[in-house]
Amino acid sequence: MSAVAERQLLALPAALAAALLGVLIGLQPLAAIALAGLAGLMLLTLVAPIAHLTLLIILTAIVPHQLQNAVGGGGAGLVASDAVLLTGLARGAFVLAQRRLRTSEVVGIALTLLVLAAAALQFVHGVRGGAPLNVAGDELRTLLGFGVVLVALPILQDEELRPRLLKALLGIGLLLGLWGIAQWSLNLPYFAGAGVREGVALTSSGRGQLQGGLYAFPVAITLAFAALMSGAVRATLGRVALGFCIALNAICVLLTFERTFWVVTIVACAFVVLRAGRGQRARAIALTPVVVVVSMIPLAFLAPDTLTTARERLLSLNQYSSDSSVAYRLRESQQMIEEIRMAPLVGSGLGASIWWGRPASDVPPSVNYFAHNGYLWSAWKLGIPLAILLWGSIFLAILRRGRVPGDRVFAGVALGAQASVLALAIAAVTFPSVASKTITATIGLLLAFCVLPRSRAPATGGSSAEIRSGLVQGPQPPRRPTAAAHPGLH
Repeated sequence: MSAVAERQLLALPAALAAALLGVLIGLQPLAAIALAGLAGLMLLTLVAPIAHLTLLIILTAIVPHQLQNAVGGGGAGLVASDAVLLTGLARGAFVLAQRRLRTSEVVGIALTLLVLAAAALQFVHGVRGGAPLNVAGDELRTLLGFGVVLVALPILQDEELRPRLLKALLGIGLLLGLWGIAQWSLNLPYFAGAGVREGVALTSSGRGQLQGGLYAFPVAITLAFAALMSGAVRATLGRVALGFCIALNAICVLLTFERTFWVVTIVACAFVVLRAGRGQRARAIALTPVVVVVSMIPLAFLAPDTLTTARERLLSLNQYSSDSSVAYRLRESQQMIEEIRMAPLVGSGLGASIWWGRPASDVPPSVNYFAHNGYLWSAWKLGIPLAILLWGSIFLAILRRGRVPGDRVFAGVALGAQASVLALAIAAVTFPSVASKTITATIGLLLAFCVLPRSRAPATGGSSAEIRSGLVQGPQPPRRPTAAAHPGLH
């Protein structure tokens, strides 16, 4: 169904909403403002779906969620990102229902709906079991982020929209890197997943660890690296912007001083290289030293102590036996395993908690809803069968073979999306990507790339829309034969 038909079909509901808004303004001004906001978001997703999706990713991955909680209800209440997600889901469901879908898309949509239904059921299970409504609601919000598969898929299916989406993703990557640098430069205090946390364990000179954007930095690097690896980005400005995106986010990953994210970023880029062609591997060999130099030279001049801290942090890998963070995570995992054994099939429900402390660190026992191992967290909260459903869907997307048909840039970014999901799945052993509201919406976007139909044929030079946009080079006219090429022609 065309965009014009969609707007015509929604004309009557829009008129009714306008009439209701007029009545509410006089009776309930706050409700009227909320309805007007939802109407504006619905209009945005119909008229500018890429801008709508971009707003959703920025709100979840970049904007500190405590700001949204301060404006909205927080917990089980409605916040800005929830409203954007719900309106996007409405459009996505409506558009997908009108289209003929390939098998991989049907499977991806079905698995996404099952995950969302499981999250809703476990929310009810947790609340009925006595879990705090605000905690259960916050964890429900986190898992509903996977629904972005349904928001993004209609956009990814449209070849005319793909170039604009890739540019929007590049813009988000640049904004993310700048946000990370701003947190570090301004030394924003750590609070609710954003800012700089004081101190760096097992180092002598570290002043803090960058936290805001922690999960998203490797994704931005991997997607930009995959686009450059495609070899089809012809515009100089585009190549410079991609390189700048990689350099900014590489600095931010370094400043997190989280060894897990250093490792998974390297693994994701290696995945892209291994799945690429011979020419692209050669390009990676030439590209990697340039990226390292561009990223590290500013730090070497402006903050040499930072590189010293990074070196000490890297060398501390051989001190895992005395690393308090390792001991902490192991004890935490033992607590979760005990909870899983109590309810292996039905789970403890969203909002469930464990009671424990860290006597060795002088931390008294307390109620804990968070856990570092994402696999155990999902089995604890959802139950083993639903955890298998969630992680099975993720690994099914990672293991898909073949290339997305179409231009090389888009096919490269789709490969980068698979690599990014792999990185976050590995990171979930020590950092729960599936339990972090800052990244699940982004994972949903990456999974939407993964469910697109695949082909064994190599990617083409580019669609007409991308050739017009300047992202790729169009087909060149055949050369006329020359005397040198054909000595018999004079």
